[in-house]
Amino acid sequence: MATKKFVNSSSKKVTFDAGISDQVTNTTESNWSQTDTIDVGQKITYDVSFLGAGGGGETSMSYSHSWGQGGSESKSITVGSSSGVSVELEPGESIEAVLSASRGVMKVRIVYMAHLTGSTAVNYNPTYKDHHFWSLPITGVMSAASLSTNREFTEDIEIGYYSDAKVELRNPQGQVKATFLAANKPAVEKVPIKTAV
Repeated sequence: MATKKFVNSSSKKVTFDAGISDQVTNTTESNWSQTDTIDVGQKITYDVSFLGAGGGGETSMSYSHSWGQGGSESKSITVGSSSGVSVELEPGESIEAVLSASRGVMKVRIVYMAHLTGSTAVNYNPTYKDHHFWSLPITGVMSAASLSTNREFTEDIEIGYYSDAKVELRNPQGQVKATFLAANKPAVEKVPIKTAV
């Protein structure tokens, strides 16, 4: 991802701050199955938290979409370590700091179930048992017409993230002299999803 070279050009032993970091982007993308058969007057709020991207800290991304609205979101984060990475170099000695991180993709499928319940009003003309208006259970009416009272909708979310960031110190021959792990926690901690009016 990124490299930085350190050279001791002095005649004394010197300690260098070998911290190195880089900007990357965590992303989410959402795609829905057909949703035009119902209308939901609520927004769906997503909160995705990333751990282990760098420095042991936490990065989160929150956003809201309307029902059935796909799209993508992104957030820039810093991976690596800007402190706590130091190296002593003898006169004339050099070393290269190499930052690397794993790029991962997590796929989430959310299944929404919509159920039709309640009653429907019917108007008989001529009257039925001396009444025009009757209330009938919707389940019986739909069943008589061979129609289902259930609808299933799916939302597929793809989360792209970086994890396992580390800084390696290598000599001019490419040999690794030291490794500093930015974090060793799971990359994606939680993906809570809720609806909000």
